[in-house]
Amino acid sequence: MPEAVCRGNSSKPASTLQLLAVVLLLALFLGANGQQRRLVSPTAPPALQAHRFMLGGAAGSSLPDADSNPATAAPPEDAYFQGRGQPGGQRQCSIYVLDASKELAPLDNVPPCHVSDTKYWPHDQPGRGLDGSDRTPHHGAQHSSIFWIAKAIRDSGYLAPDIDSADLVFVDSHCYIVRRTAQLPARQAAQVVDQSRRVLVDALGRHARFAASTNGSGFVFGVPFPALFEAYSQRHACSLLRHAFMLAVEKATFCKDDKDKARDGRSLILPYPATLDVPETVSFDDRPTFLFTQGSCPWKAEVLKIVSSGKLLRRALVLALAGTSPDIQLHCASGTSRRRMDHGQMMQGLQRSLFCPVIAGDTQSSRRLTEIVLAGCIPVFIGPPFHTLPLAADIDYPSFSVFVNMTNTTDWVYTQPYEGRNLAINMLPVLRMWSLDADIRPTQMRQATSFADMLQQLRAIPPAAVHALQQALAQERGKFMFAPLPGQQGTPLTDIVLQRLCDHADQLQRTRAASKQTWPGTVSSR
Repeated sequence: MPEAVCRGNSSKPASTLQLLAVVLLLALFLGANGQQRRLVSPTAPPALQAHRFMLGGAAGSSLPDADSNPATAAPPEDAYFQGRGQPGGQRQCSIYVLDASKELAPLDNVPPCHVSDTKYWPHDQPGRGLDGSDRTPHHGAQHSSIFWIAKAIRDSGYLAPDIDSADLVFVDSHCYIVRRTAQLPARQAAQVVDQSRRVLVDALGRHARFAASTNGSGFVFGVPFPALFEAYSQRHACSLLRHAFMLAVEKATFCKDDKDKARDGRSLILPYPATLDVPETVSFDDRPTFLFTQGSCPWKAEVLKIVSSGKLLRRALVLALAGTSPDIQLHCASGTSRRRMDHGQMMQGLQRSLFCPVIAGDTQSSRRLTEIVLAGCIPVFIGPPFHTLPLAADIDYPSFSVFVNMTNTTDWVYTQPYEGRNLAINMLPVLRMWSLDADIRPTQMRQATSFADMLQQLRAIPPAAVHALQQALAQERGKFMFAPLPGQQGTPLTDIVLQRLCDHADQLQRTRAASKQTWPGTVSSR
C-alpha cells in the first residue's frame, strides 16, 4: 500500500492514481473473500446457537468456536439473518419452489389440490384429529416435512424469483402427499392416488425444466414416507429420479443400487415432523419414570410371523420388562386398544421419563424418535435391526443417546421362511437393510445379553453421565424441530437442510463447469 496513504502524518498527499490503486486492491480482496465465504458452509450459524439456548441448554452453552480464519469463520449474526431474506442479504444459492398444484397439475388437466379444503384433508376438524388429538392441521401431520422445508425456503434469502434463475428446483408436493395419507373413503382415496400419479409422474415428465434435466438432476424431492413414490413402480421411479436430490425418511427410499445417496451427500435422511403437544423448552428436573415407551405391537399368534422385526422387538421388550418395577412404564398398544394413551398423554409420559427406547416399527423409521428428543427423554437405540438415524452427518447422536446391541435376536429375527414366504422385514436380510446410518464406535455401543441386562446397565450409568447426556440433548434438540419458535424464521433443522442443498448446488455447478455443460434455458444466479 502506498506510504502516503498508510502514514497519517505524512506531508505528501496521495496522488489520484495511488488512491485508485488502493481502492482497486481493497475491492479485489473483499470480493475474493466474500466469494469464498459464500461457498464455505458455516459450521455454526449464530441463529442455531441462539435457538439451542432457547431450547433449554445450559446457560452460556454454545457450539464450538468456528475457525478463526476469516474465510471459514461463521458470518456475524446480522449477516446471517440478512441472508434469510432481509435487505442486503447475500444468498448462498438460489432455490425455486415449484408448486405442484399450480404448475404441474394443469399440464395433465388435474384439478388443483387445496390442502385447506376438508374434502382433501378432513382431519383439521373437531373430533377428526389423528393419534387421539381433537384435530390435526395438515402441517401437523407426520408426513408434512415438505410443507416446512418449502416454508423455510420461501422465508429465506435462498428463494429464487423464477425457475430460470434457480440453481435448484424444490418440488412442493405437500398437498398430494398428505392427501395420500388422509383417512378417506375408498373411492375418493383411489381418485387421490390417480391424481398424484398424473401430477408427480406424467405432468412432471412434461415440465420443460425437468425434461431438460438428466434424470432429475437439479431437482429436489421430498419423500416423507418410506416408499419412493407409491404412484409409480420402483423401476420407473429409479429411472425418472435417479439424479434428483431426495429428502427421505430412511434409506429404503433410495434405489437398490444407490443406498448410499445420503452418506455421499447426494440426499438427506430427515426426521419426521412432530408439532403437536410439543413443548418449546424442556426441563430435566422432574422425571420419575426411568424407562418409558408406548408403541404398536403384535399380540395375536397368527400375525407374529408376518410382521416386521421392529414390532417384534418392541413386543419382546414389553414382555420382558413391563411391570417389573413402578418406574418402568412400557405399553404395547395398537391404535384401537383401550389401553392406548392419546397423543397428549403419551407426550406427557415422555416428558416425565429419563430413558426412552427407540425401536423400528413397520419400517426402519418412525416419528417417535422426534417426539422423544423434543420431549427431552434420552433415546435408547435398541437393535439390531436399528432405527434410522436422521441427519447422521449433522447430529451427534452418541453425545445424547445410548446404543444397545442385543446379542440374541432370535425372538424378532427369523432364520426360516414362514409358509414359504421369505419376508425381508423379519428375516436375516433386515439386519443389513436396517443398519445404523452412522458409524458408532465399539466404545459407544453397549452389549446386552438380555433386556434385564440392558436395564441393569442403564441403571448403572452415573448421575453425572446422565446429566451430560441431557445437556447434549438440549444442544441437539433444535435439529429435530421443523416449526420455528415464535419470532424465528427457521430452525437449526431447516438451516441444515438449506445449507446441504446449497452444498449440492455447488457440486452440480462444479460438475457442469468441469464437463462444460449448461442447463438449457437456465441462467445461473451466481
